[in-house]
Amino acid sequence: MRLSREAHNEGAAESARERGRSRALPDKNKKGVKKMAEKKTVTSEDERILKRIEANEARMRERVSVRLYKDNYKCKDPVFVSVNGYSARIPRGVNVMIPRFAAEVIKESIEQDEHTAAMLEGLSEDYDRNVRRERL
Repeated sequence: MRLSREAHNEGAAESARERGRSRALPDKNKKGVKKMAEKKTVTSEDERILKRIEANEARMRERVSVRLYKDNYKCKDPVFVSVNGYSARIPRGVNVMIPRFAAEVIKESIEQDEHTAAMLEGLSEDYDRNVRRERL
């Protein structure tokens, strides 16, 4: 006879209580927990860091205007962006307001595409030079 997961867990917990055993943290973790419990006061340095984090998060949630390049060849489809649960399809050739964090992801993606294109162009030129050199 199979027990349901809940019944099995309840039975295991009950038998552990009967035996007087409980899961104990290793000594290393106990020391860390004690230190955390002892340090209940928030220092001015902690407050300063928290304020900077909150300010940065608020700045990243601000909406900014973005206009993506559009042509009738390769860059005509909308751009899909997804960051930590936020997702959107950004149309090209139109000004749209999106959160700053999504705009930065798009900006970094464009910069990476440009870097990759430059690298491929350099490799192509190297290949062409090597082919010409071997023919001579």
